Amino acid sequence: MTAVGPQVIQSAAEWATSASLEELKNAAAAGDVKAQVRLGKRHFRAARDAHNEAAHWFRKAADGGDPNGAYMLARCYDLGVGVAADAHEALVWFSKASELGSRAADLSLWLCYSQGRGVAKDPGRAMEAVRRAAERGCVLSQKILASAYALGKDVPKDFAQAERYYGLAAAQGDADARNALRALPLDRHPVLRHRQRILLAVGYLFFGRYALTTHFSFAWLRVLVFVGLDLAVGAAVGVLLTFFGGKRMDRDVGDMSARLRLDVGQGKTVKSLLRRSLRILLIVPAEDGAFLVPLIWLGVHPVAVAISAALFALVHYPKFTWRFCI
Repeated sequence: MTAVGPQVIQSAAEWATSASLEELKNAAAAGDVKAQVRLGKRHFRAARDAHNEAAHWFRKAADGGDPNGAYMLARCYDLGVGVAADAHEALVWFSKASELGSRAADLSLWLCYSQGRGVAKDPGRAMEAVRRAAERGCVLSQKILASAYALGKDVPKDFAQAERYYGLAAAQGDADARNALRALPLDRHPVLRHRQRILLAVGYLFFGRYALTTHFSFAWLRVLVFVGLDLAVGAAVGVLLTFFGGKRMDRDVGDMSARLRLDVGQGKTVKSLLRRSLRILLIVPAEDGAFLVPLIWLGVHPVAVAISAALFALVHYPKFTWRFCI
């Protein structure tokens, strides 16, 4: 038990969370860095006239060696909260917070070096930063690094390293990492890694052939209505996935910077929505062309259905399990 302020509780961190504003002020003034960070956050989230106090207390905590204080001070410089916006100064404090062990700061450094904020773009240092966060247990960083190794982006392509980092993220319960880990054997194959592009080409080829060779009246109208319904469903699914399926932000990163949230999440909602909706918009009709049109040609019987289901599973694995697809 630790006696802090007017009450005896389990820890200083717990007290900083539950304390009143007056208690926080007293503890912060006495040099308690946890209370300084907590007090700074209260001012940070308050009206603009309180932002100077936020920067003041974050600086106090940073000078006292607290990683969260250094990280929050970097956020202040990044966003211009209580201080003049200064990308280079933000980089300095993100670096200091990273040295003190902040995984969120590592992610912010990754953004700074990969996007050229306050410094020239440097993919090598960007990957160093995200690797530090991954080794410190940050799930989001582990997935970023694994994806980079799988694609050969800014690092040499290395499926063994991709498997390692996806495995670390999956071990912490991340469903996306588990899916990516299951997909790695397919992604290693020179042809199967392009399975969805192949689906698009084959599906639209079948759709076109079906439309051109069908002789009953209003054939084109039926095809256009069919495709139109597919596009509408695809767009609706894209919207739903964007707003309700993409919210698995790394829960152990802590209090991520507003700019990081802006770039990785909500700030790119429109672009993400358009990109995801367009992809689904194109894939849904292609699926019908690749899987349903052959059934119309061959007839619906067990062998044809089994082949269609197997192809569907191949394209969508591991998003859907083999058993689900079949």
